[in-house]
Amino acid sequence: MENANNQEIERFIANLDGSGSTDLKQVFQKVRKASRKTITSLKELYSYSCQICGESHDKLYGVNVVEAHHIEYFSETQNHQPNNIVILCPTHHRLMHEGQASFDRNRKVFIYVNGYEETLSSNKHL
Repeated sequence: MENANNQEIERFIANLDGSGSTDLKQVFQKVRKASRKTITSLKELYSYSCQICGESHDKLYGVNVVEAHHIEYFSETQNHQPNNIVILCPTHHRLMHEGQASFDRNRKVFIYVNGYEETLSSNKHL
């Protein structure tokens, strides 16, 4: 679709299914419990900036939007220690999961499944 003309784009959009619904269902859900203080303290340590790219959205948008990423997935290890957490912008957090990144603790670098590597630009606790 990158090189499509306007007519092709209009046909493409017209064929999309725009329907939706809301279903009510009752489920049992496993809930992970971990100290929010650990995450809040790490976010403050990095001034609500991404440890990879350094981005912070507070100046432009007036909100602190960074996320905590567990290097070893919390769902598998329940490891919520600071040495298992990095503070990332939403984009880098999503890339960690989608790109199946692993962390080389000696080099302080994330290695994506395709071989691309990103080094922490800020590291005060790992």
